Amino acid sequence: MPTPSPLQKNNVHIVGNLSADNTMIFVHGLGTDQTVWQPIAAEFEATHRIILFDNMGAGATTPDEEFALHYHSIDRYADDLLDICGYLQIENAVIVGHSVGAMISLLAATQYPGCFSHLIMIGASPCYLNHPDYSGGFTSADLNNIYKAVTHHFDDWVIDFASSAMANHDKPHLSIYFAQTIRSFQPEFMLTVLSSILNSDFRDRLPSVVTPTLIIQSLNDVFVPLQVATYLNNQITNSELSIINAQGHLPHISAHPAVVDAIKAFLHIPPTLTAPPAAAVRTSCSNSCSPQA
Repeated sequence: MPTPSPLQKNNVHIVGNLSADNTMIFVHGLGTDQTVWQPIAAEFEATHRIILFDNMGAGATTPDEEFALHYHSIDRYADDLLDICGYLQIENAVIVGHSVGAMISLLAATQYPGCFSHLIMIGASPCYLNHPDYSGGFTSADLNNIYKAVTHHFDDWVIDFASSAMANHDKPHLSIYFAQTIRSFQPEFMLTVLSSILNSDFRDRLPSVVTPTLIIQSLNDVFVPLQVATYLNNQITNSELSIINAQGHLPHISAHPAVVDAIKAFLHIPPTLTAPPAAAVRTSCSNSCSPQA
């Protein structure tokens, strides 16, 4: 059987203005696939060529029996992203990533900065574990409890995880939607993906980022505390921190107008005229700031 191209392997779709000089790539996070970006990508389709794809294990991808061996590190997902960029001869693209997708984007940008003109990270964390000099939000016991829940009580874990991550408890349909997208992921691969994310530590990579970077952070995110976003801002040269008026770990789902406004402000694109006033509380920082709620 012939080796699939990167476009086939990761179910790549190219939409928007196909003749545009500007390209925007979207990288989804755990439990979702490329379809999660549709409301945000639509805001840029007139001016950008849009590249959407599924990380291996999600969406329409088909992991093989060696998935756990090859994808035990986030670096492998970054390799897939760079394979797509190389195949399409991408240069100076805006890349937007959520959660692990944000870190995948960051790793790719440190390897080949010429591929990307701007790096936009939503709900990103370089390290989830607490250390003596760093507060990531989780202890080793916390991670072990997560792994046990996934192994022995997967359905219950999905419901609890979706509710905690979404956090918009006045909008239960959002957590129901997220739970459904998580269940579309093959359960036998979930532990591999979770361990590759939760045990990662990319703090040493942050000073290598030279791409202008926007860090988008919700007011309250149980998985990525505000101090993590501030840490990223402090460690990445030429970065800005935008704290948006949103709750939970998935603001691109629960508050996508605020995310769009933050991205447009960073890219110096006029805001959408129909966007609600004060949709985002934007704090621009040059490597260091105190978050303002």
